[in-house]
Amino acid sequence: MNVLSKNPSDYKTVVFVDVLLSSDGETQQVQLSQPKSLTLFNRFALLKAKNQSYAIKHKQGNVISYWEKNIAMEFNFKALK
Repeated sequence: MNVLSKNPSDYKTVVFVDVLLSSDGETQQVQLSQPKSLTLFNRFALLKAKNQSYAIKHKQGNVISYWEKNIAMEFNFKALK
């Protein structure tokens, strides 16, 4: 999604990623689920996803590792004046 707001100097884009989380909540792997044509946005999304914190999940009382799918990494920009 690339969106220009009512103000032509504002720009927003979203890159979706999948993140594999370990049982201790650490990021194990990050991959693009819906990459953008601009490589720079993809790289920023991977870095942002890798450095975010995520909740741990439990299944039958045990902490589990899991894939968190289609996480939106949103980027907002303003043109310099």
